[in-house]
Amino acid sequence: MKHKDYVNLLFDRASSAIALTSGPKHDEYGRSADTLENWKVQARILGCAPEEALRGCWAKHIYSTFRIIEEAAKYGIVPDRAYLNEKMNDMHNYLFLLEALIEDRRKDIEPYQAESDVPKG
Repeated sequence: MKHKDYVNLLFDRASSAIALTSGPKHDEYGRSADTLENWKVQARILGCAPEEALRGCWAKHIYSTFRIIEEAAKYGIVPDRAYLNEKMNDMHNYLFLLEALIEDRRKDIEPYQAESDVPKG
């Protein structure tokens, strides 16, 4: 398999995994209709912005990712695929949650007129 094909396969798999976990993960992130509720409540408890609350939780996943990089680069140790997939999906999810928090903040400034206004990439 060519490297380009493998990278495309990874992107496709990540997109599918994110779509599959977004439903089940919804309840973890908040019990109301607002998926961002967890971060807003944490922010109130911590006296910070929701994005900062997310950053604190995300840091654990960043550290795990850095460990994967360090172990591979220094020792040639690679994690099993299931673990690597889980960690990469977590990182993707935090990026999407950060984007959602920022867009949630923006809605008061410039609300989307239609679904077609949502950025495509």
